[in-house]
Amino acid sequence: MMKPSDNNVENWIEEIHREHYDSFLRYAQVCFRIFGRGVVHRAEDAVQLTYEKVWMKKEELLTKDDPIAWFYAVLKNTVRELSRDDMRWQMHMNQIVVLMVTTGGTEFVLRAELKSMMTDEEFQLMKRLYINGQTYDEVSADMGVKKSTLAMRVNRIKKRIVEENAE
Repeated sequence: MMKPSDNNVENWIEEIHREHYDSFLRYAQVCFRIFGRGVVHRAEDAVQLTYEKVWMKKEELLTKDDPIAWFYAVLKNTVRELSRDDMRWQMHMNQIVVLMVTTGGTEFVLRAELKSMMTDEEFQLMKRLYINGQTYDEVSADMGVKKSTLAMRVNRIKKRIVEENAE
């Protein structure tokens, strides 16, 4: 694949993404399995995030001898990041559930603090994904929403919790 002129870089990146999307998706699924995470359903997210990252670094892409290989390297790193993030959230949710079960008399305080961070509905959603191990496909189908809508909702919950805990 020939490198484009400066005024045609965007079309070239879109063409790479379109032509290699299925291969990128399969590669992301394999990477999720290798990294020991059962979150293969996040492969589409990884490919889309990779596309955004490459788009933001398009000047760097032009300097690469093999731009497709660089795309794959960025994708592999993105899968690692998502895997680590999912593991952190799974650990946090497990800790919350253990605390809720083991605190006895202080459970009321813990529940009140948790409710200030997320609604019961949001907690149940996070619990389904990170404790029960349901996939985005399963939860979105059960809720009657698109998987992208569910992913956006989960990201907003995570972002809000992180922001509130940073204060």
